[in-house]
Amino acid sequence: MQKVNPPKVFGRIDSLERNFSKLIKMTHYTPVTTPTFYSTLSELTQQNLDTFQNNSKINSPVAMNPTKTDILVVIDAQVEEAEKLFKGVVTQAKAIVIDPNKDGVEQITEAIKENSNISEIQIISHGSPGCLQLGNSELSLETLNRYANSLQTWSVSSLLLYGCNVAAGDAGVEFIEKLGKITGAKIAASANKIGYSALGGDWNLEVKTEEFEVSLALTLDAIANYKFTFPRPIEIRNEDIINLQES
Repeated sequence: MQKVNPPKVFGRIDSLERNFSKLIKMTHYTPVTTPTFYSTLSELTQQNLDTFQNNSKINSPVAMNPTKTDILVVIDAQVEEAEKLFKGVVTQAKAIVIDPNKDGVEQITEAIKENSNISEIQIISHGSPGCLQLGNSELSLETLNRYANSLQTWSVSSLLLYGCNVAAGDAGVEFIEKLGKITGAKIAASANKIGYSALGGDWNLEVKTEEFEVSLALTLDAIANYKFTFPRPIEIRNEDIINLQES
């Protein structure tokens, strides 16, 4: 029987490897890199910015969105370190601070008149179930009818209410539902504490009149370095003190 020599497999593999290496060099292979995320827009290089704008699958905060210019952030001056929050608003959003000695609802109404392109309002203030403190006034179940005419001029698509417990309980749910009907806007609020996690807070608005995307217009640094929450201060009247002393 004639002996058959096995094929030189290893020699062929070596040859293929050499040819493949040459092919890679000829095609100038460039590895694919993952885009880097940054806490503020100013830290983006133009190359990374172009990558971000062209990637529709990236779900990012407003701080990373250079085309978002229709947000008004309202900060009540009575919250702790309001100035820090004001400085922490992303550059793509407009921001105002509510004068504590004036009607806050009317101040917001005037700001909207001066900025006709606003489609979303984010309010950062002290809150309680069914109530937001705004300047020397409050927006609540009890005052909605009083402010109805002003609220109807808030021609925005969404209202984000960053106050503690605003949507808590029956009063909270009724408040955001009525506010939505008056303004025609989608409402998002929280039934829990808003703010610093070590104090039991977070920045989530888990109660909504309808489902929609919510993004807080503060930089990541501002959120991480804020050490307070937004509960509404308890008002103690003189007669309450007398009653406590007598009991």
